[in-house]
Amino acid sequence: MKPLIIKNGLITFVNLKKAVDNETILTTDVGQNQMWMAHFYRTQKPRKFISSGGLGTMGFGFPSAIGAKVALPENDVVSVCGDGGFLMVCQDLATVKEYDIPVVVCVLDNRYLGMVAQWQKLFYDERMSHTHLGEVPDFVKLAEAFGVRAERVEKPGETQEALKNAIKSGEPTLLDIIIDPDEILPMVPPGCGLTEIIGEYKVERERPGEVTYKNPAKKAEGD
Repeated sequence: MKPLIIKNGLITFVNLKKAVDNETILTTDVGQNQMWMAHFYRTQKPRKFISSGGLGTMGFGFPSAIGAKVALPENDVVSVCGDGGFLMVCQDLATVKEYDIPVVVCVLDNRYLGMVAQWQKLFYDERMSHTHLGEVPDFVKLAEAFGVRAERVEKPGETQEALKNAIKSGEPTLLDIIIDPDEILPMVPPGCGLTEIIGEYKVERERPGEVTYKNPAKKAEGD
């Protein structure tokens, strides 16, 4: 199988990290968005990265961000959601507008239930079933219908500025971030060990001297 390279996902999350500070509370939904955040986002303080672990709950990201902002109004709060999970709780746009709760929700928009689609592509001969979300709604217009500020981000390099502006606005804001539906997370297939991971991505290490992991299986093959 060919290596599966994350083309723009890494750039998006690097720029997201640059737009927030160490006091920012960041929540995730469940799915590819959650896995990408776990890979690429390094939180510096406790209780600043909130995610639904275990079996996970789609739709967790946006409401948990609302709760975090109500509890700690002095902290900036950003929620990173997939479009599928956000559709389950998008009615809470009314909540943040009515009660003036200035959270920023970043919707990663690829029009798929990404985690499930990923399995269908990799392990089920691309037999796609009930994972495409269709072309509606327009998330920007949906947010605006609730009176919530919204912006579409179509290039990874635009994420940092858009998020900074959203935080500075002091208003509830939705960022509709368009991502490639073919971007697939590196993963360990079912029944396999960590040395059998498929896919790869390149990341510039924050600590250049950090020791990289060496696959003992590959070393044995070369002996």
